[in-house]
Amino acid sequence: MVSDYKVSLLSNLVAKKLVWQSVPIFEKAATLSESYSFSSLKQSQKIWGVTKSIRDSERVLELFVPIQADTSTIRDKFKKFGVPIKFIRTKGFESYFATKPRQSITTGNPARHFRLNGWGTLGGYVDDKLSNLRLAISNNHVFGNLNRASINDRIEYDTGAGIIQIGGFRRMFPLLPPPDVNNVDAAVAWVKDDINLKWIRKKPRGSIRPRLNMEVYKIGATTGYTEGFISSIALNHRVKYHGAGIFNFVNSIVILGKNGYPFSLPGDSGSLVFKKSTHEAVGMIFAGDGTYSFANSFKNIESLLQISI
Repeated sequence: MVSDYKVSLLSNLVAKKLVWQSVPIFEKAATLSESYSFSSLKQSQKIWGVTKSIRDSERVLELFVPIQADTSTIRDKFKKFGVPIKFIRTKGFESYFATKPRQSITTGNPARHFRLNGWGTLGGYVDDKLSNLRLAISNNHVFGNLNRASINDRIEYDTGAGIIQIGGFRRMFPLLPPPDVNNVDAAVAWVKDDINLKWIRKKPRGSIRPRLNMEVYKIGATTGYTEGFISSIALNHRVKYHGAGIFNFVNSIVILGKNGYPFSLPGDSGSLVFKKSTHEAVGMIFAGDGTYSFANSFKNIESLLQISI
């Protein structure tokens, strides 16, 4: 409990309207910290902190109080100081020590199924319509190991300083061999709770259907940020997958990079493609030839994988 001497000291100082700096900092802190530990207050009324402030040229005591606190009770306790009081509600203060540091993973960086030798790109994060899991998205041939993945298989991410596990395989849309055709090459993985999810730019504003000549951009693990435009939205073609053969695709998006630069290269598989002007997801890169980049419609991916962005 604060001593009568200290209460009297602070009351007199405030009453005399001395500037805050006229009181030794340590003495003010000690006096205030003791004065708000009123033993008569319930735990829900305990004050987390007190600070001095100047509002509109007037000295103010700012009190950090529990969210559910009855401020009228606390205000009565502080009438003796004779200065205006401002209440700031808080959940409480705690040290920022963590038993295990939280790692962050960022879209546009290398990721893969643990059995792969190469890398694709962590395209983004999506909401699962079938569960409450946090999901990351890339291609079937990146997260799904070309139809070979089993649920909870380790998904890896290259931090630049080393390789970490970010979660486990969740589901994919199977790639069908000829004579069947495919609309998407896509898979999702759940992400561990102790990992922060970061978008390298900003979170997308939903998804949109592709349009001819639409200006787009992507961020991939190999080529980084590139811009281009859509030259076709209905390409029917074949794609060779190393170690798995040829697969047929229909209604692929074709993208040309600007100024003669490639829009994507090997390692960019899984990169999300966004409409430049609105930051809406348009598609996801899955193949190319060094000049043309091929993407699947993100609207189709959302529908087939039961996800949303």
